[in-house]
Amino acid sequence: RIAEAVLSAMREENRLSPGGGLVSASIGIALYPLDADEQASLVSHADTALYRAKAEGKDTYRYFEASMGAEARDRRVMEHDLRQAVARGEFRLVYQPQKEISTGRMIGFEALLRWHHPEHGDISPAVFIPVAED
Repeated sequence: RIAEAVLSAMREENRLSPGGGLVSASIGIALYPLDADEQASLVSHADTALYRAKAEGKDTYRYFEASMGAEARDRRVMEHDLRQAVARGEFRLVYQPQKEISTGRMIGFEALLRWHHPEHGDISPAVFIPVAED
């Protein structure tokens, strides 16, 4: 209920100050001792829940769930692999022609980034681009 009150207060503040810009909040929650009994782990789990809240949209909150831990580990591995891929030159551009539907005339090209991982093969842009953008 506290998270809902904070989000509600943020929305109310936005309504009361027109032209002041939009502010939104995302909240990640981890509970002691349910989710962790050490400070560092508790903060890490709250951060993981915060990332999930941000991914699901503005003005939301999420409690930490054990399944989020595996997702966070996978994400850290992906971030590491992306850095390595840049250093090793594993990305390539592919040019896809664009045509006018009514005439079939070529009107340009769309540049698409592709990644061939040395162990996992081709990685979908839908998987690696959101991680790279963050």
